[in-house]
Amino acid sequence: MQFGDMAVLSSGGNVIMPATASPTRSASGDVSLPASGASVTSAQFAITGEGGYTYNITLPSSSLNLSDGAGHTMSLGSFTDNGTSHARTFTGTGAATDVLYVGATLAVGGNQAPGQYKLTSSGGGGAFSVTISY
Repeated sequence: MQFGDMAVLSSGGNVIMPATASPTRSASGDVSLPASGASVTSAQFAITGEGGYTYNITLPSSSLNLSDGAGHTMSLGSFTDNGTSHARTFTGTGAATDVLYVGATLAVGGNQAPGQYKLTSSGGGGAFSVTISY
C-alpha cells in the first residue's frame, strides 16, 4: 500500500486509501494531496482455492505504526477490503482465484515531519497480516 505524496499543516488529518484496483485517495482535515509522480496503490492479494468453496477474510483489527526511522510516526488503521462480506465463495468449478484489495486510513499528525514512512509493526519489513481461512 502506497499513499504517495501529501502536505500537512498544523492540525493534521487523515488520508483514506480505498480498497480498489485503481484507488483515488482522499484527505480530511488539514492535509492536501498534491499531484505527484509517486505511486498510489492499495494492497493487493491473490487468493486461490476450489470453486464453490467458502473462505473468510480477517483484516488487522488495530492500528499499526509507520516510522520514518528518525523517531517520527504515523498510524495506519480502519482497514477495508473490496468486498461486501468477509465470508466469500469462489465462483465456478475447479481451480479459482479471487483478488482481494485492502485499503486503510492514515492518520497524519499536525506538522508531520517529511520523509518516507514504513510499517514498523507486525515484525517490520513493510508487511501487515491478512488472514484467509479456507
